Amino acid sequence: MHKTLGPKLTDSSWDVIQGGFDSGNYWIYSSASPVGDILSRLGVRFASATASVGEGDTRPVSYERADLLKDADYVVHYTNNDGSPANDIQKLFALRTFKELPAAKKHRVVGTPARLVQRRHRSGRQHRERVAGAGRLSRGAARPGRLTPCAAWNSVPGCPVRRP
Repeated sequence: MHKTLGPKLTDSSWDVIQGGFDSGNYWIYSSASPVGDILSRLGVRFASATASVGEGDTRPVSYERADLLKDADYVVHYTNNDGSPANDIQKLFALRTFKELPAAKKHRVVGTPARLVQRRHRSGRQHRERVAGAGRLSRGAARPGRLTPCAAWNSVPGCPVRRP
């Protein structure tokens, strides 16, 4: 998989976020987070927001600071088991500042199922393949079982990604 998708993964920058449990914030995750770890194993380069977070830490940031994600080619966000965005991240997606980010404009905001994180150690290859599927989204090749933008294809208000 790394041989076939390597350049697509390593030539892009990625940020990992989650909606905030506390009002008005979202969280930026480090490269050592569960999703960050999977992406690291695939050889991705992290954008400045994720790269600035200490290993194993998270950084709460006001929703109004969506601009911190501006240099990411892809933004990966945590989702619920049903694929819907987790923890009020829709509030971030609804902001004009977020919609103007390069990743949002290019439909490269991808959700990662909670099951991927919960079972990452049991079947690392399977989960790395799911994450790698995000690299095919810009060509419209998403399939069931792969990561999908906002997972629910706009069934969630504020999702910046449009169905192909």
